[in-house]
Amino acid sequence: MAPLLSVIMSTLLVFLTRADKHGVKIVKHITGGSPKFTP
Repeated sequence: MAPLLSVIMSTLLVFLTRADKHGVKIVKHITGGSPKFTP
């Protein structure tokens, strides 16, 4: 439960403070699917 809560809280903090407008780099889009593994 704690990991989920920390993700929600940090997302809200970034959203409410508009941290991306103050130089904090954020991930805007994460592509779906699994990474390709090579042996």
